[in-house]
Amino acid sequence: MQLNAVMREKSGKEISKQIRRQGMVPAVIYGIGTDPIKITMDPLQIWKQLNSGKFYSAVYQMKIEGGSTEQIIVRDLQFHPVTDAILHADFYRIDDEQEIIVEIPINLLNQDKCPGIKRGGMLNVVRYKIPVKCKPQYIPETVDIDLLEYQLGQSIHISDIKLPDNISIPV
Repeated sequence: MQLNAVMREKSGKEISKQIRRQGMVPAVIYGIGTDPIKITMDPLQIWKQLNSGKFYSAVYQMKIEGGSTEQIIVRDLQFHPVTDAILHADFYRIDDEQEIIVEIPINLLNQDKCPGIKRGGMLNVVRYKIPVKCKPQYIPETVDIDLLEYQLGQSIHISDIKLPDNISIPV
């Protein structure tokens, strides 16, 4: 998946305000021991990816106009507290050999067949996403948890979740 940006030279509060008045989003790409790159982006492409549900766990190619292409993941988005407009974006530069930690949504399977729920129990989900550590090419879309064997009063802990060999839970 690709995102597009324009490189910018200046930074600071006034420059960021000016960029937002033009309808754009100031952002930065950092990581892997090189200097940060200041960029400007169209908020519509960010919203489109954000609404896909995979924005924070997907690997993107950031094509910078007049510059390079960087492999990145999203680290942070800042929103206006009233209007929900995107104020700033932080992207982290990655490579294929580097393990990264990302939050992956959980997918609860067989809720309708779960014996504990059938007997009147309630499912109390504490975390809808869990952190995983892996190389970028192994990032899963979701972590599936099968509820078929769970009875009343049982808990599911992160350590109970079965993950593929190339994915682990960070300590």
